[in-house]
Amino acid sequence: MNWFDILSPVISLASAVIGYLLSRYLWNRINVLALNGDVDILPKEVSLYGTSTFFFRLSVQNKSKFKVARGVKPALRLKGQKTFGNTHYEITISGGLCWAELGNPSKVDINCGEETVFDLCRIVKEGNVIYGDDYFTKRYASEFPGTRYAKLHVTRICFPSERGYEVPRPILIKEVRENSIRYRTELAIDVPLFIELDWSGEIILTAENNPARVARLNIDALKCVLRRILETPAEELELSPVNILQDP
Repeated sequence: MNWFDILSPVISLASAVIGYLLSRYLWNRINVLALNGDVDILPKEVSLYGTSTFFFRLSVQNKSKFKVARGVKPALRLKGQKTFGNTHYEITISGGLCWAELGNPSKVDINCGEETVFDLCRIVKEGNVIYGDDYFTKRYASEFPGTRYAKLHVTRICFPSERGYEVPRPILIKEVRENSIRYRTELAIDVPLFIELDWSGEIILTAENNPARVARLNIDALKCVLRRILETPAEELELSPVNILQDP
């Protein structure tokens, strides 16, 4: 028996393994996911206390006719900042989102040609409440004479975590003053504050067998929708899908 006879099975096995690994690598590099930038805004009325709720959702489609996208996960990276008076605000919202399905799973398989949606954020516009005498209250509401409180419709925005809205995504707020830095965490922030800040953000899609997809948020388009919700009575508000992504 010569060396060729000995090495031939080894070479064949090595070639098969290399070919398999290479084909798996190339297969996983084929992008089949398309992120639709048109956000669907779903209103949900709660009339008992005059509260209106709006869910913002984005859709993802599997364009392939032969490849199932496995373990697809959406995530959000959002950072905002601005200075008001002697206070500089920095707000960070970052982490996984959830799919708008039963149980709010953090990842799903998307079959060929199918489309599914995930939750981006929720807007809650409450009825008249008593609210504190801070910068934003003074700016957006009329104060009661002789008191340090104001009455207004509080409108807040929150983001889901991988476990849905039952466990909202924590919002990290950094307040920088001349001689101090304060950190705090909120589960929702006022829409007027969100509109005032300068934001940058992106949506990230990852999957077990698909390259990551990153799309920048069109903050101006998102703010435009938020202003309409803020300024228009719920019974008069008509919202159609709006593109809030710059490069889906």
